[in-house]
Amino acid sequence: MLDTHNGGDGPSVPQGLENNTPHDNARTAAVYRHIDADGRTLYIGCSVDPLSRTAWHISASSWARQIDMIKIEWFATRKEAFAHEARLLREERPPFNNIERVKRDRFPKPERLAQYLKDKGMSQAQGALWFGVSHSYINALLTGERAPSGKVAVHIQERTDGAVPVSSWPNLSPVIAAAGAA
Repeated sequence: MLDTHNGGDGPSVPQGLENNTPHDNARTAAVYRHIDADGRTLYIGCSVDPLSRTAWHISASSWARQIDMIKIEWFATRKEAFAHEARLLREERPPFNNIERVKRDRFPKPERLAQYLKDKGMSQAQGALWFGVSHSYINALLTGERAPSGKVAVHIQERTDGAVPVSSWPNLSPVIAAAGAA
């Protein structure tokens, strides 16, 4: 586990760990915790690149200035990391996580994508080729293990002529709402 302390000026990354990616660690996923100066867990997340994800939180989250320490635990598989994250979320109930989202499945299953593949008579492998992603990625989308990035969601919307719109992905709802408000 990696602990990083910042001395009270907002979160920081220890020198030499700026590019500490899972490839550098020969691991595939990490659970990270943002902790305040009093030792309370503010947020728990799961990522293949927890330091980049933390940088995103710093730029996008109003609570990020409260982070005093970051704890990172690496796991051999994403499934193990997701399970550990879900357990920690249930136990610690950090104030800046949306706990209601923690279910058996990581993300809601994409009914529109599944229906599109069914209507077109496509297998998962054929769908993966059609969308230009790996078979394991399309399977992870369909099982709720993963959610697409905005770029992939836009690509899927384009390839399906709007039958699977970006708005059908719950993880992208805040982005869509923010873009509409701008």
